[in-house]
Amino acid sequence: MWAASRLREFMPVADLAYRLTGFKKFPPNTHIFASQHLLSTVALMLESFRERSAERIHVLGKCYSTHPDVFSYLRQRGFDVNPRSVHFDSHEAFDDGFDVSTQDVCARIRDLLEVNTNAGSRREDKPLVVIMDDGGMLLEKVNKMLLHTPALSDGARFMFGVEQTSSGWQRLQKYDNSGSLVLPVYNVARSFAKLKYESPLISHFTMPRVLSNITQTRNGQKGRSAVGVSSKALILGGGAIGMNIQAHLNETGVIEAKIFDPNLGKSSSINKNEGGQHGEDADAAEDTVTENGIFTSSTDLEPLLEESDIIIGASGKCSLHETKLPLLKDGALLLSVSSSDRELSAPSLRCNVSQTNDWNQRFRVPLVCDKSRSNGNERRTVNLAYSGFPLTFEDRCSNAGEPNEMQLTMGSSFFRQLVTFECRRSSLIHFMLACLCGATCVVHAHLCIQFVNVLCPSALLSIYLCL
Repeated sequence: MWAASRLREFMPVADLAYRLTGFKKFPPNTHIFASQHLLSTVALMLESFRERSAERIHVLGKCYSTHPDVFSYLRQRGFDVNPRSVHFDSHEAFDDGFDVSTQDVCARIRDLLEVNTNAGSRREDKPLVVIMDDGGMLLEKVNKMLLHTPALSDGARFMFGVEQTSSGWQRLQKYDNSGSLVLPVYNVARSFAKLKYESPLISHFTMPRVLSNITQTRNGQKGRSAVGVSSKALILGGGAIGMNIQAHLNETGVIEAKIFDPNLGKSSSINKNEGGQHGEDADAAEDTVTENGIFTSSTDLEPLLEESDIIIGASGKCSLHETKLPLLKDGALLLSVSSSDRELSAPSLRCNVSQTNDWNQRFRVPLVCDKSRSNGNERRTVNLAYSGFPLTFEDRCSNAGEPNEMQLTMGSSFFRQLVTFECRRSSLIHFMLACLCGATCVVHAHLCIQFVNVLCPSALLSIYLCL
């Protein structure tokens, strides 16, 4: 059992989830659709699913977070890997291209649901569909399909999803709040353990890439730059990752790092474990918080952009609108640590240079400026690192985290799915009790604290388990 032994060696938390379910097999005719970062951790998990008789595994990756060796390995092993996993067009927003990819996957899911709807009454004849999502785009598209095609609702009774990101959680929560989420979605993103332990981990192995880009830019190795010996950095997003990056940069003694996050002005505390993704209207904040270099008023943003040599996007959404680009300094360095390429309006910037299919590069981009806001300089350029994608995956995922570092999310996702398969003939209460028993074992082993969220039609159910 190759994958099981590898899990035991490299991902003990995921291995514990594997063993808690008794090494039973998936039900016959199970289809798993995984929209994931194609890294070694995901390959291990998918291989483990296959060992449990899940033969029909369909995989969709994202170009910027697809390790080329993992992509090749999965295809060689016979997994159904979507070729658009490595699609990139520098003159196209990643989300637009990925939308096309998810449409293709959604069409295949629709075909399976039609089989479920038309199949006989025997449950074993109906395909069981599992959607593992990272970002919520695929789950949202499937949910919209079900809303617009009520005839498929019967087939959807044999389908559930797992979402493991905060941005995806927010994308789906609006449907849950309005009672229009028509399939169960298990929310890994908001687990207490993930928020407490993984967010600092992400900033931990992202910081070397941030500092490397700053150093290389300062030394003139990557084009003209405003980054000097003493520089000012602006972090857009005051969640756990943004706060950690600010602390690390200030510790260097040569970089003054400030945070802008208008949503923090609406909170009683500025110290959040939510990655800066609060899902609120950024323009509505009025109060300014200047404690520890944190700013929250919408009127603060423009002067902060004008004075900053380094801009770091860490909000989980578009934090630098293209209308604000003319405010940037000549030679400013733009770095993203989240959210495809939407964080810093990267698609708008890339359209100012020649079109390419290579995403693993830095762009030196001329600013096409409004003369009234160009500070008398119409030939300014900015340095856009890694095409505007998260630095976590720079250099073809060479720094994206080892299995032992990322096993918490994998183990949590893994456990939700295996428990659900074991309990799929039982009531939701039985499912929750099974989660309770399994998570108690995890806590007893002193491996993590579980916070199990279940997004169900018209209800958000949570179990909080503590040591």
